[in-house]
Parts: sequence; C-alpha cells; structure tokens
Amino acid sequence: MLKCLLVDDHPLIRKSMAMLIRDEFLDIRCVESDNEADAWALFTKIEPDFVVLDLELVQSNGFSLLQTIKSHNVRTPVLVVTMHEEVEYLSHAFSLGANGYVSKRDKPEVLLKGIHCILRGEKFLSDLLSSAMITHLKDGGEPSSKTVLTKLTSREQDVFLRLGQSFSSQEIGDHLGISFRTVDTHIERIRAKLGLESRHKLICLAVKVYQELPPDFKEMGNNPPTF
Repeated sequence: MLKCLLVDDHPLIRKSMAMLIRDEFLDIRCVESDNEADAWALFTKIEPDFVVLDLELVQSNGFSLLQTIKSHNVRTPVLVVTMHEEVEYLSHAFSLGANGYVSKRDKPEVLLKGIHCILRGEKFLSDLLSSAMITHLKDGGEPSSKTVLTKLTSREQDVFLRLGQSFSSQEIGDHLGISFRTVDTHIERIRAKLGLESRHKLICLAVKVYQELPPDFKEMGNNPPTF
C-alpha cells in the first residue's frame, strides 16, 4: 500500500486533491494536515512514500517543512502544489530538495502526472511553470526592484528598504514606531514571500534593491515608493 502525506491549509482544496489521489491509486493511504507541526508528526509516524505540499500553511510556510523532511529523509519525494508561480519560489523549493512543482491553476491530471513522475524518481515541473522559468531566464534571471517591491505590502516595503540601509531590527522598529519583535515578524514574512532561505540573502537583496532606487527616495525623510 502506498502512503501519501497531503499538507494544505485549505480544507476544500486538500479534500479535492485527496479524492483525486485516491481515485488514481486504488491501494493508497492518504493522510492530511494543514500545519507544519502536525504534518511532521504524521510524517515520522507513517513514513509516507510521497508528500504533496502547499507553501502556505497554518501559522507557517511549507519551505520550513520541506527542509525538515529532506534533512530527515532526502529520498522521500515531495511535490509542491501551490498558488505561488513566481520563479523565486520555484527556485527556492528545488534548492531545498523538492522533486516537483505544480501550480494550483494547473489541471487535475497535471497533479497526477507529477505524482507519477516523482514516484519514478524523476523531477517534475508543469508546462505552465516551465514557460515562466524560460521567460525568467530570457530576461536575465534577476528580478527587478519593482518586481520585488510589488510583492510586499506598504509596511513590508518600509521594513525591507530599511534593511537595505543596514538598519537593525531595533532601529527599524524605533523609526516605524513598532517593536523589534514585530519587525522580525515582518522580516520573516518578507523572506518567505521572496523565497529566500536565509536572512543574510534577504539583506543582500534589500541592499541591491535600495541601491537601485531613484536618489529622491534615499533620503531618510522619504517614504519608500509604492508600486
């Protein structure tokens, strides 16, 4: 009997995928979770043959769970199924060991094709996302400052650009009138949104984006541009 761990924070989507998987594989046990802690407990209990993983989970993100799974058992194939089609997310998922990546805009048969591929030990990327990757490479592979900033809320832009000025969490908090813990929460959310595996890489990107801003926005009294 095959064992599948299905992790997604939306019950309706999770149940729909579970039904598809059970219809495709007649002899399968499919267990479900919506959060990282419970999913990890289930993983260690049943040792699934494969994992279907969303990147948005209750109180956390799928990158952390993916990294934990792969550090425990690199051979367990993981298929990421997510709404995030940005190349940064895709690249980060594969860098952490994902075996396949499917968009939630893909057709149901693409999900099943992806599962069959990863079970054969192959990598899988849906045609929809392959096109995005090709476009990304043709454009030079580096996101523009505008592309980065449009992914962030106004407050996240404030925090991100002050990181680019080498401000500490405490200094950012003092300037924005919030606690340094709140700043750190924003930083972690920004890091997850941009698909970066470490705070160091986030700071490097923030410095690069800040340096590309028009001179008028580099005065401390100015608010960051909103796109």
